[in-house]
Formats: sequence, structure tokens, C-alpha cells
Amino acid sequence: MIVKEAALANGRLAGRDPDPRLAPLRRAAAEAGASTDAAAIAAVLANPWADVVLAGAVTKEQVHSNLRALDLAFGPERLQALGPMATPPERYWSERASLPAGLTSPYLRELARAPSRGRWAQ
Repeated sequence: MIVKEAALANGRLAGRDPDPRLAPLRRAAAEAGASTDAAAIAAVLANPWADVVLAGAVTKEQVHSNLRALDLAFGPERLQALGPMATPPERYWSERASLPAGLTSPYLRELARAPSRGRWAQ
């Protein structure tokens, strides 16, 4: 059994990251009429090696959005269109190693720099 952890790349694929490298995912999500998180999870589920996908949803809204992935069909063409998003392992681990502990997502880093927003800024 293969369990895919971090299908949303530690929040990077949840739809808040403006990284232009994620344009293929945003395009695939728009074509499917879904959110980027659902499209990312659907893309993982479309692989024959993915038996279980751990999404990491925190809110009820995130759970509902993530579950939308089960309704999406990601065929070979759509998966191939996501290919440009691939990050070589060396680059991924280098970028991740340079982040402050606990701030692996560009969105989380942005929140940390933002003016106080209650308990999340602490």
C-alpha cells in the first residue's frame, strides 16, 4: 500500500500561493470547475500507485473542498499538463531547507510577516 502524504505540498497547492510555476494546476482546476486543492488531490489519486492520499484539511470547508477531488477525472492528458510543475528533488530540498522551521509553505511565511491576525500571528 502506498500512502501519499502532503498531497497539497504543505499548503503550496491549496490555492493561495501566487507562484507562477503553479499555473498548470490553476488551469487544470479551472477546466475541471474545481478548486486547486481538489485538482491537486485528484491528480495524485489518478496515479495507479496512490492507494491513500493524506490531505491535511483543518476546517470543515477544507474537508469539503478536498473531497471534491473524488468527483474529478484526471486522465493522462491532464496529468501530463501538470508536468511543468515538477521540481527536481535537489531543488525542492534546497528550498525547503532554507525555510525557517515550521514555515514550509510560502502562504505560511506570508502570514508570519503580516500584521497581527490574532492567534495565527503568534
